[in-house]
Amino acid sequence: MDRRDFLLGTAALPSLTELTPDPYAGLPPSPPADPDEKYWHELRWHFHIPRGEAYCNTGTLGATPKSAINAVCDHMRYLETQLVASNYEPGKPIFLAGYQDEPHLRERLGTLLGCTKEEIALTQNATVGMNYIAHGLELEAGDQVVMTNMEHQGGRAGYDVRVARDGIAIVEVPLPISASDPDEFVARFADVIDADTKVVAIPHMTSALGYVLPVKRITAMAKERARDCFVVLDGAQAVGQVSIDVRDIGCDAYYGSPHKWLLAPKGSGVLYVNRESERRVWTTIASNAWDFRADIGNRFTHIGTGNQSLYKGFEASLDFLERIGNETIHKRIKQLGDRLRTGLGKIHGVTILSSTHPELCAGITTYSVEGQAHRAVSDELWERDRIMPRAIGMGIRQSLHIYNTFDDVDRTLARVAEIAAR
Repeated sequence: MDRRDFLLGTAALPSLTELTPDPYAGLPPSPPADPDEKYWHELRWHFHIPRGEAYCNTGTLGATPKSAINAVCDHMRYLETQLVASNYEPGKPIFLAGYQDEPHLRERLGTLLGCTKEEIALTQNATVGMNYIAHGLELEAGDQVVMTNMEHQGGRAGYDVRVARDGIAIVEVPLPISASDPDEFVARFADVIDADTKVVAIPHMTSALGYVLPVKRITAMAKERARDCFVVLDGAQAVGQVSIDVRDIGCDAYYGSPHKWLLAPKGSGVLYVNRESERRVWTTIASNAWDFRADIGNRFTHIGTGNQSLYKGFEASLDFLERIGNETIHKRIKQLGDRLRTGLGKIHGVTILSSTHPELCAGITTYSVEGQAHRAVSDELWERDRIMPRAIGMGIRQSLHIYNTFDDVDRTLARVAEIAAR
């Protein structure tokens, strides 16, 4: 029996977390100092990913822990059985998400991003956050918006609409492939940003290649060259994957999709708008709090009835991650990514399209195999090893998170080496 047959053959065996109702079974109440592989293997079973399968596509959607899924389902059942109790009186439950400010969740997200609760809005995803900014800013024909040539459509499309509707001008900064120098990124933005730049709208981490851009340096340059320049960052791939401090970065706005690397329930988004910049952003989805200046984030959160149960699951995801520790998580993601990149770099015929510079990479690695279609490589990894990356236009993108193990990486390398040898 080979390793793959063994892994698939054990798929029906119950794990510790399946034998007990405790959603945190096996997890210490506080972050471990230096967790070993046994810890990460046990952590893997706090997710519904079937045994024998390695999910390596967090860049598209994260796997939500069982405890968070339970929180969503439990609250939905509670809501449906307690509807009569919600009669809009003080002390009674209110089930109308989108009409409340959700202070506890917003407070926790503010702590995570380095800002106040009042600067945090809850959205559906990064695309919604992007559109709030793209359509909320007062821009006129000819106004210059600086972006990159590697924008995800969820970070760009709102500005394309402004081009068609208002005649603004998008200037693209071409980013290199297999980048190895942070200074080169800064230099490329320096060639474009000038006194006429009105908006810089760029990713903190690029979607296709997982570049961690030197956004603090780029933001400072933009503010120096164009004093009224509005800097907004797409954090869809960054929130939960790397440490973020929006105050330290100095940006005016920052948005993300916590259902990726923060492992929140699908349909969870966050938007930060700096209190000193918020008057520049009109509310484009307006409800009763559309002009509520005392709480900036509530202007963008108060948009009508939503699913409050998702917020309960979001908090449960944060509870789960806090037991592991943000620094521990970020370190683990980087370890996994570095292990994959180091191994790929030794395989003849493999080209790493992402960066291997320590400041420019984390858990996403995109690569290609000479003479092989990206989809064919991805399909073979799945069919023969039950490893699921994602084939994209540029290559095979492998996104590694805490539910991945060194063994997942090593099996990937063994299979890619075999494919490349052909």
